[in-house]
Amino acid sequence: MGENDSCRLIHINLSKFVENPFTDKAYINYSAIKDTAYMAMKLGDDLVDLECEAIDRIINVCDDPAEKAMWKDIYNVAVSGRRVGVGILGLADLLAKVNEVYGTSTSLDIIDEVMRTIMIGEIQATTDMARTRGIFPGYDEEKENIRFYELIHRIDQGSYYSLLKNKRRNLSFSTIAPTGSVAMLAQTSSGIEPTS
Repeated sequence: MGENDSCRLIHINLSKFVENPFTDKAYINYSAIKDTAYMAMKLGDDLVDLECEAIDRIINVCDDPAEKAMWKDIYNVAVSGRRVGVGILGLADLLAKVNEVYGTSTSLDIIDEVMRTIMIGEIQATTDMARTRGIFPGYDEEKENIRFYELIHRIDQGSYYSLLKNKRRNLSFSTIAPTGSVAMLAQTSSGIEPTS
């Protein structure tokens, strides 16, 4: 994260996406995960606007020129990148609820599919918002990471072509934060860590 940028984190509690938990009929609702990731991105983008409104109010009452300049820079950085961080918690609980041991090859396949599903939801949201709300002002075609585009192409071709056509609304959007305090509040496992 760059200087004077904000950390706008949203956490998806993966433990809530298991149907018939702890039974032989347990399964992961990937469609609901994707929809939630999509909505989390839209919420995160809305948070950028709410933050900018609050910063604008501070700027309007600020008397100190140096402090005012700092707040204007914070505002410009927020608008320029529209950075969002959609992350997860409850991964270990999700695995337990589908009767899988954390760290097995099957659990790694599940984790791969969960993360792929989240990424598709995020990409679809940021490209849809780019089409309807506009791309982030700091977007620079020449600086776009080709490896990132190759990754998206491997993950989901529809998302890849949408990204090429519409660009994206947000400089960044996916993160894995520790989520310790949030996990305690949600009474689930933290981040991507296994439970002991």
